Amino acid sequence: MNIQAIKKFLNRRNLFLIAVIGIIFFLGMRVPLDPDLGWHLRSGEYIWQHKAVATTDPFSHSFPEYPWIAHEWLSDLMLYGLNSLGAVAGPIAMSAVFAVFSTLAFYFAGRSFPARKEYQLLAALLALLVSLPIIGPRPQVISMLGLGLVFYFLYRFRLNQKSRGIYYLPLIFLVWVNLHGGFSLGLFALALFFGVELFRRVGKWAFEKIRKRQYQFKVLEKASLVKIMIIGLVSGAATLVNPYGLRIYYEVYYTMINTVGSALVRQSIAEWNPVQFGHRMSLQLTIYLVLFGILLLFSLKKIDFTHLIITGVFFYIGLSSWRHMPLLMIAITPFWVLIAQVLTGDTLLKLLRRRFILFLFLLALALVIRQQISGLLEFGIDPAKMSNKGQYPYEAVQYLLKHPLKGEMLNEYNYGGYLVWNYPQKKVFIDGRMAIWEYQGKNIYTDWEIIGQLKTGYLELIDKYKIDWTFFRCNLAIAEALRRSENWQEVYRDEMICIIVRRGSQE
Repeated sequence: MNIQAIKKFLNRRNLFLIAVIGIIFFLGMRVPLDPDLGWHLRSGEYIWQHKAVATTDPFSHSFPEYPWIAHEWLSDLMLYGLNSLGAVAGPIAMSAVFAVFSTLAFYFAGRSFPARKEYQLLAALLALLVSLPIIGPRPQVISMLGLGLVFYFLYRFRLNQKSRGIYYLPLIFLVWVNLHGGFSLGLFALALFFGVELFRRVGKWAFEKIRKRQYQFKVLEKASLVKIMIIGLVSGAATLVNPYGLRIYYEVYYTMINTVGSALVRQSIAEWNPVQFGHRMSLQLTIYLVLFGILLLFSLKKIDFTHLIITGVFFYIGLSSWRHMPLLMIAITPFWVLIAQVLTGDTLLKLLRRRFILFLFLLALALVIRQQISGLLEFGIDPAKMSNKGQYPYEAVQYLLKHPLKGEMLNEYNYGGYLVWNYPQKKVFIDGRMAIWEYQGKNIYTDWEIIGQLKTGYLELIDKYKIDWTFFRCNLAIAEALRRSENWQEVYRDEMICIIVRRGSQE
């Protein structure tokens, strides 16, 4: 490519598009601080070493008999491979790859509605800014991408029923089912789209029969509905191509249905709590939704019924928990593109192409790059700083590595994933995988709640699991109770963690 061609390519419009895509990408490069990252890495290591997925739980001493379904097994393997690149390169690689996923997720969501690319990318950027507290190097980002692709191909098919892009959906589900359990929401979106379009077609037919007149609104042809139904069935069949076959749906059931475990999770674990607009993380979301509602009122005549119903359903899903909130952003992004197109026409486009606006976006890109890369480099070089930022017990683990303890550990739920990866010398009592596990009347998270909150029978449970030492935050009630007991002795304390051992267990 010669100099003249480069200059032609780097025109004002393309520079703006590059700047927006760059901002979306680099903002998505989050420092890997997910508390579950540790067990994902250990799971990936297990799969790599054994060339197979685990059939029971290999990481806990409390529930080794549980028939674990590692529905994210391929994501775990990918995370382990990226992390293996090194202390600095590993976190950067993980952040970069999952930033690509989140960028593509919002990009395809924006592209679902035909409009100027500038509007599509700005809508994607808005959705990302609201989702920042949730996204990062974690497998659920892959489900965001999967959902974005499903919406893209379905909405594009509505515009052009000869489009062949919809044939990619079974292949997408074939890969998705092995990357994350969120594939079930993709199948749900596909079924919902089919149901709404079938309702539109039947409704039009019924009104025309009753009113004896033709209505002009467009509906999918009968052949197109049949095509979507067949593709949906093939996509569903494709999800059975995984190491667990039909059992993969057991995991979906126990996660999504109101079992004892899932009910406790929704009450006790922050990211599974329903979205509350008074929460400190909700400011961006509140502004976003209020602005969206106001602008939508000015675009009512252009609202598409199918878009409205699907977005309304995902509005409910997205607000059901913080974890699912980015899925609402994926569903609502096409509406933002519509609003920009309808309300501003080319006026906003002309504004965006001014040199001053371009300069601001390029400056923002430079600042975001500097902030994100410097942070990743700093934390990769110094794991203690990364642990402190994530409020993880780095110093306490260093103590254990120098002063190993005998017997079984009782750890706090929040630190299970960190310990699985950073202290593999001992199996954990509980980690982030186990919150919904129920098997033969046993529920570890329920037992942890009983112990952690000093409920009736907590001492009996400690004896039942043959606990010899504990790993808790010092301010927990259970830590204080054991410190006061003559049968237990504190051997380590820092600003965060207390390690308490059963007297006589270390002799």
